[in-house]
Amino acid sequence: MRSRYPQIFLDFQIGTKAAGRVIFELFNDVTPKTAENYRGLCTGEYGNVGMGKKTKRLHYINTTIHRIVDNMCIQGGDIINNDGTGGSSIYGPTFVDENFSRRHACAGLLSMCNRGRNTNNSQFFITLKPCPHLDGKNVVFGQVIEGIEVIRMIGKVQVDMQDRPKIPVLIINCGEITEQKNFIIFDPFKKSALDEMHRDRLRTLYGDEYVQKRDDEELERQRLLNPEYAQKQEEDRLFAEKTEQQIKDFKNLISKDAMQVEVKENKSLTEEHLEKVHELQRRMQQAKVMNDKAVLEEERLNTDAQYDKLQRKKKFLQKKELEQNELEFKQIDQDQAYLNRLILKKEDEGKKKKDYFGWDVFNDEAVYNAYTKRCTQLVKDQGLYENQKEKVQNGEEIDHTPNAEALDRLSTDITKQISKRKNFSRRRRFNEDQPVTYINERNRIFNQKLQRSFGTYAADIKANLERGTAS
Repeated sequence: MRSRYPQIFLDFQIGTKAAGRVIFELFNDVTPKTAENYRGLCTGEYGNVGMGKKTKRLHYINTTIHRIVDNMCIQGGDIINNDGTGGSSIYGPTFVDENFSRRHACAGLLSMCNRGRNTNNSQFFITLKPCPHLDGKNVVFGQVIEGIEVIRMIGKVQVDMQDRPKIPVLIINCGEITEQKNFIIFDPFKKSALDEMHRDRLRTLYGDEYVQKRDDEELERQRLLNPEYAQKQEEDRLFAEKTEQQIKDFKNLISKDAMQVEVKENKSLTEEHLEKVHELQRRMQQAKVMNDKAVLEEERLNTDAQYDKLQRKKKFLQKKELEQNELEFKQIDQDQAYLNRLILKKEDEGKKKKDYFGWDVFNDEAVYNAYTKRCTQLVKDQGLYENQKEKVQNGEEIDHTPNAEALDRLSTDITKQISKRKNFSRRRRFNEDQPVTYINERNRIFNQKLQRSFGTYAADIKANLERGTAS
């Protein structure tokens, strides 16, 4: 089966000893320009850069790993100065950031170095652990598929204070792995994969009976040539069929239909139990749908280079549509849409709860909120309210003296508040093993306040007195 991504290799040398070969695959679906830049620099097919004595070949051969950050990454690829201060690409001195959809989520990821936005060249780094702080800053365009132990070996090389390796680490060879090389050298399972693809093609064209007949003929031929090998193949096939049947039985056992059959056969279940079982089935189905959506979302994120952009555009259009509908509902002209935005902004600010601390808890706003909360629990006398409203419209004076019924409601509410406060208690933490430095409970609390306010200063003064360094 042909690889989905192009594969390239780098041969490393630590000091005078060969470290080994590392094989990468490049994500040319999401980052085609970045992947082609790296592939071209590995093959050296894009010629030279510069003029005269300053001509440099666009090739990674004989370049160094100039920076090793302990337990984070190894960095190299400076084809100009070989020290991390230069670099070039097949498109020119630099090229733009292509896509940030792939994350620095694990070790062995291949990512571009830069000096800011849109300054990629030939320098790259390989992660030694997850680096989420680099997401959105560096473009991930490949990953290690073989030879991660070589990368970890390079990551253990001793470095100086500027993270430069004390022992030179060189790229002594690099290039692209073609399909023929991959079949002969790097992928010993290629033949079995190709055979499986051929079997699937025959099964599609001629059916399962033809494939089974062909397998039986091949098995008979192998039995005549090598009886032991044929017997082993037959045992493996039977074991695979048995395992597949067990998996199918298990899936049928936990499927929805099987659960329904078990529920119907169990006569001891009450209606309440049946309702809980059906609710559990609905939740399982909902979880399955959500999981499928999440898998599809992740696959689109990893394969579609424009997915993030399309999602942001979709959210923007939905927001604009909601805003347009609200303007039509409120009968506001399009020219005055900014007024509606100001109102919504003010409402959002009002909905956000402020975090208070310490003595600022019992401020005017908190007391007002508590008052409004209590007022919502009081019963409103609609008749009295309408009567007062008519008096205001007629210009008559209103007697605000509460009647006996209103006083009784207020008294009942205050009594409820007091009883509710009694149910709440927040005990202060008290350690009985601490030395006694107080004469009564009031003095103990006062000492705690002193310790909170002046404990650090008192500790310094005490230490100076004990050392004899107090001035």
